[in-house]
Amino acid sequence: MGMLRVLGTYKASSLSRDYGDKIGTLEGWVDEILHGMYDTVSSSNTALFTNYADQPKTFRDASSTALIAAAAYRLAVLSDGGRVGTIPKAERARRELSKHAGDAGGHIDGDGWLSPVVDPHNFPVQGSRSPEGQAFVVSMIAGYKAWNAAGQPGINAASSMRLVSMQEVLLAGLVTFAGWALVDLY
Repeated sequence: MGMLRVLGTYKASSLSRDYGDKIGTLEGWVDEILHGMYDTVSSSNTALFTNYADQPKTFRDASSTALIAAAAYRLAVLSDGGRVGTIPKAERARRELSKHAGDAGGHIDGDGWLSPVVDPHNFPVQGSRSPEGQAFVVSMIAGYKAWNAAGQPGINAASSMRLVSMQEVLLAGLVTFAGWALVDLY
């Protein structure tokens, strides 16, 4: 996400025309990272990444999945629709992460906590709650909303696209509320 913040700063600058080559380079790097990450789950029955992307036997991690989806939506917007190849995979991840824990394959429990997640105090170990994971879900939802507001650049790349459901809207509110509640706790 840091590279996207730099990209956004370049694009918003009054000197953005002077940064054309840097903008293109950053877009390419982010796109390459996103494709590399999504390639690790392309043949999987889940959209969730493993805790270590190059170690497929480690546990699945919903936190990193939310963060990478957020980056895919942001890149699609910041590139003015020029880098949208990962949008279908971000949509798959968002839909999977939006399921309630009581549903088959659900990842949000009744209290609004995302799972499975990394233990924030011991990265190789699966944890039960992660404030970072909550923040990444909020980032994913914000990126998704920005992507929608921008007219869903690359919508043709996401052939299985559907509009957001009321359940997902309510979930977004719950996760956002839970995220802000966590800020007050820490």
